[in-house]
Amino acid sequence: LFSLIDKARKECVFIDLPESAMPAFIGKSGSHIKSLSADHAVEIERLKREPTRIQIKGDEASVKSAEEAVLAWISDWELQNIGITIDVEDSVIPSILGKGGSTISSITEDHGVKVDINRKALTLTVRGRDRDGAMNKIRCIIGEHTAKKAEVEEAQRKADAEKAAAKAARAAAASAAARSETNHEGKKAQPEIKDE
Repeated sequence: LFSLIDKARKECVFIDLPESAMPAFIGKSGSHIKSLSADHAVEIERLKREPTRIQIKGDEASVKSAEEAVLAWISDWELQNIGITIDVEDSVIPSILGKGGSTISSITEDHGVKVDINRKALTLTVRGRDRDGAMNKIRCIIGEHTAKKAEVEEAQRKADAEKAAAKAARAAAASAAARSETNHEGKKAQPEIKDE
């Protein structure tokens, strides 16, 4: 059973590519991906659910050679398209993208860059003409997001502290009322007992 599983893993491999590399990897009308598939006698396809990931299927030796060729292609592409990469929190990605992708589109157009966001590795890479300018804009967005997040967290801490203080005050008032009630009961007049 384990040998079958191992064999299946070697006959089907997944590779992640930078998003901006995908058009060059596929090629015009799919020419590059088709050529790679034919050269290595494998089936290579881009996953629909994960558009930056490809799947290579075929016999073990063919898949291995195709995988090596794809990884070499990625290395060459990255050398030709050097970028600046930073780590990002998952929560900041929507702020960087903007509503309907408007913020990231503005950055890419204004600075002549491509921006790749790897949600699995939580990294952001900027490649192109004005990488530094684009990265400065992205860092400003991250700073604004971080400040808003800290503001919200501080407001939540204050609200929690106020709730805790109000709860403690109610508990203290209830305790004082209970003690007062006990003291009043102890001072009540004792009923007279008459001898007959």
